[in-house]
Amino acid sequence: ADIMKLAVLNNCTLILAWSCEEAARYLETYRVYENKSAELIQEKVETDYVARVQECLTVVRSVNKTDAMTLLNAYGSVKDIINSSMDELSLCPGLGEKKVRH
Repeated sequence: ADIMKLAVLNNCTLILAWSCEEAARYLETYRVYENKSAELIQEKVETDYVARVQECLTVVRSVNKTDAMTLLNAYGSVKDIINSSMDELSLCPGLGEKKVRH
């Protein structure tokens, strides 16, 4: 914690790496983006509702984008999907009981 505080107070960037090779990759990447806009490295956030729902639902390991669309089309909203029973969810095409349990 002290080294981090020292870096902040002295306007330095602290980079932690587990190997010299990893540190070199970080430094090379840092150097490439040093004078570029922060927007280039920021995560692109979806503004489309369907894309955001897909992203949310596919966090579950067994759910792919097709499953997410099937669920969204069947239930209409994330709230309704969450409030559905496992039996109801397993009736959706492509899901089945095994996928719903996982």
